[in-house]
Amino acid sequence: MYGKVLCKKVTTPKGKEYVYPEYENMRTIAISNNISLKELYKLEKVVK
Repeated sequence: MYGKVLCKKVTTPKGKEYVYPEYENMRTIAISNNISLKELYKLEKVVK
């Protein structure tokens, strides 16, 4: 929709994995597409 988002993957000591979008990458995409970061984060959660 707006492009690929760089993410970081974190694994806890118990083996649970989390994936978080990189803030600067999300900010750049939001600015270049004239949408708010909040709106972009909402879309990112829907796509997961």
